[in-house]
Amino acid sequence: MILHLLWLMFHNTHMYKSLRVFLQALNKKCTVQFGDPSLMTTCILSCLILIISTNTYGHIYLADVDEARWQTETSPLYCRLWQEIPAYGTGLFEHKAGERQEFQLKSRKEVHASGKALIHIVPPKWKFDQPARSFGVASTTTGFTPLVLKEPMASGMLDELEAGMAPQIDHPGWYPKHQVSVQLSSVNFTSTYSDYTSCLSDLYAANFDQLERTTVLFDTDKADIRAEYFERIKLIKGYLEVDPSVQQVIVDGHTDNMGSDGYNWDLSKKRAEAVAAYLRKVGIPEDKIYIRYHGEKFPVLKNSSSQARQKNRRTTLRLSKTTPTPTKEPANQSAEESGFEMTSGNN
Repeated sequence: MILHLLWLMFHNTHMYKSLRVFLQALNKKCTVQFGDPSLMTTCILSCLILIISTNTYGHIYLADVDEARWQTETSPLYCRLWQEIPAYGTGLFEHKAGERQEFQLKSRKEVHASGKALIHIVPPKWKFDQPARSFGVASTTTGFTPLVLKEPMASGMLDELEAGMAPQIDHPGWYPKHQVSVQLSSVNFTSTYSDYTSCLSDLYAANFDQLERTTVLFDTDKADIRAEYFERIKLIKGYLEVDPSVQQVIVDGHTDNMGSDGYNWDLSKKRAEAVAAYLRKVGIPEDKIYIRYHGEKFPVLKNSSSQARQKNRRTTLRLSKTTPTPTKEPANQSAEESGFEMTSGNN
């Protein structure tokens, strides 16, 4: 019981800014445990001494009631919800398009030692008779983002904040034997959280990294797009609508080595143009489509088997945030990497 009492009192010091309120709570706990006034005094003094010694090499960071603010940044590509923690940094919830939500603890000071973070859920100060409880343990890293929590822990912390609780994270600090405690406040959380959840429902299905490169495979001696690629291309079209930073869709046609150089050159052109035609059909503007074709010159695998040749009968699509400029092809470098191309139409 004594150990539980000390643990509870230690975590209550993180909640109370007022020493008077803290002492009242400590007195109440000791009164319940010991009826004798002399034992009560010993209990209070012992707790205070242990608390002071325990916190000698630690810091607690949290926002006061009048400082606690939650902010959001919303987009079809990401949703962010964060609180500035005075003198420490930021607690950030982020959900990117096509990925799972995570929580990041960002520090303004560099953490020089990795270790373990202990996460507790602390009740509001008016519930002084309700103890803090353990939420979990997570690994920390060095640097300015010492802690990243994946699902389901990130969602669990949001649930606790919505219920009026305060997640507290204890992690290794700035130097040996130094411990840092960071607490997120639930003050002013609910209304901002509503904006965040609305953003989540509008997130796009995929992000740039997931759509940056696409390979469309073809049957032997064919330039017809298989139906299995239609949805992927439509997904690319939708992404261009929500990310104006994408300047071009670069289309590169290729073949295997079954045929003459001239025939394969023409076939790679037909494959690139077939994909470009479907891009236009789904609504991608002509000036964003950049066509190149290479014949059998750049295989992804040696044409030594039917399986390898199937991989080489392809057209690739690459989303680019810069406008490509034709350049002379460097030695030992593919056209797709160098920017060298044969273009068709007005591209």
